[in-house]
Amino acid sequence: MTMIKTKQQLIDYITEEYEGDRLLRAWCLDDNNGRRLDNYHMFAEHFRRCRDKAKGRKVSSAFRMFSTVQQGVKCYDLHIDGYGSNPFMRITPDNIVEFVATPDIVVQHAQSVVSSVHRWIPFCFERHRKGLYRVCSSQYFNKEYIHNTKTNFKQLKEDAENYVGEMPESVINKFQGACWRNGWTTSSKIMRESPAYFQGIKFNILTGECLNRRPDDKFIEKPKQRKEWRQALAKFKRGIRARAKIRAFDPLIEKMWAERQTQNHYHWKQPDWSSDSWMSLLEQSIRDNKFPKELLLGLCTTPPTGYYQSEKPTSNDVYKSTCKILNDCSTELRRRFDVFEKEGHDERRQDKYYTYHESRNLTIEEAGKI
Repeated sequence: MTMIKTKQQLIDYITEEYEGDRLLRAWCLDDNNGRRLDNYHMFAEHFRRCRDKAKGRKVSSAFRMFSTVQQGVKCYDLHIDGYGSNPFMRITPDNIVEFVATPDIVVQHAQSVVSSVHRWIPFCFERHRKGLYRVCSSQYFNKEYIHNTKTNFKQLKEDAENYVGEMPESVINKFQGACWRNGWTTSSKIMRESPAYFQGIKFNILTGECLNRRPDDKFIEKPKQRKEWRQALAKFKRGIRARAKIRAFDPLIEKMWAERQTQNHYHWKQPDWSSDSWMSLLEQSIRDNKFPKELLLGLCTTPPTGYYQSEKPTSNDVYKSTCKILNDCSTELRRRFDVFEKEGHDERRQDKYYTYHESRNLTIEEAGKI
């Protein structure tokens, strides 16, 4: 770590970084000691040493190569192993790469895809949001990385030179921090602007050009239906908040907590808000601005953070839980209110309430008996 105490030392440090080449090679340009497959010919040479074509040739612990014929053309497919073997990408003799895996397969093998793909083929992946990944060629990434890094350090140098007077330690630390963070901020910016992954996305492996990029999916709402949804939602939340203020949930909390004291905490139940039954009850309650006992008990059993409820909740905790549930289920509720004119990428955040242990799901009928 370079200790910088004066303005001139800072300018010299930025100049050294700007004119040097230490920061001008992106992390994804690792050719894995020459083992990375950068074109069709390298795929063919690698597969030529395959002993059993039916079993394919292993590329790494996560990837295996097969030879296929598509429309009379010999292609090489890269399969991703782990939960069975699934086709991941295909390269044709014209050096066109097509990613054939579904987005679900990419999510399922996210660790292997994000952390190691760039070491075996010249592409890098990054998770953008839940269920949404972006893909970029290593050539394009490195080109943009060098350009942005040069631009950033040039601007930092100009700002340091134009600073009037001696620099206090806090300002020097701010400049030095911007230099240290350049790699992450630049990489993140490039990946955020890269194409969103979808099954069938194609690249030219030699130039890195994406041949069929799609615009990002965005939710477009109908103004009238959105207004109706927002009014109904605000009215419903005011009703919950008013009940929390007067501690109207306390009797329900006492009943729920007394029953839980007779159970092991592994057997405590809460609603699966992603299920059709609970989602329908929540939707109808918002529409009618009604608060049935089953719904309120479901809210009482849902912790405001995490899945497990380690201590008895308060009425204020129930209000926080309600806000969290409404936020997580917002997309599905708006879909039921016919708010969307066009739908975008759905993160399905309501799925966090699902559990594989069906016995831990609180049903509406069980809530009514508490």
